[in-house]
Amino acid sequence: MVMKDKLVKTNHKASYYFMKKISIIALAVFSGAFVIAVPTYIISKSTKNKMSLAEENTSEVEETQNSGEEEVPYETFNG
Repeated sequence: MVMKDKLVKTNHKASYYFMKKISIIALAVFSGAFVIAVPTYIISKSTKNKMSLAEENTSEVEETQNSGEEEVPYETFNG
């Protein structure tokens, strides 16, 4: 039995295998980028939400502390 060349046996041209290799590499790169990008996006969105919530809580605390105090002009103090 004679061994046939892979290109002759499968009736594919060399460009088919080249494009197949390029496609697999591109798929691996895009998959890696997706695996890195999705958790990063979720974490950054969560952090922004926590920061905005903290800012809202801080402003509410400042408003409640300032609401009990009267604003007195500086000139009225007898010092």
